[in-house]
Amino acid sequence: MTFGATLTFFGPTAPSRRQRSSILKNAWVPFASRPRQCPARNFAPYEQRALAVMLTPYLPLP
Repeated sequence: MTFGATLTFFGPTAPSRRQRSSILKNAWVPFASRPRQCPARNFAPYEQRALAVMLTPYLPLP
């Protein structure tokens, strides 16, 4: 068993870094899409606002 660099990933016929980037083009899907949507997708914006309100008193005044 080999861990690390293998010919599968770094061999002469392996795709270049630019060719592999097209695979990851749509990898960032923060709340996914149907049918596996994040159950907290509607809660997250409220949680972010609440955190901002809680941290506001600690901001230095100009």
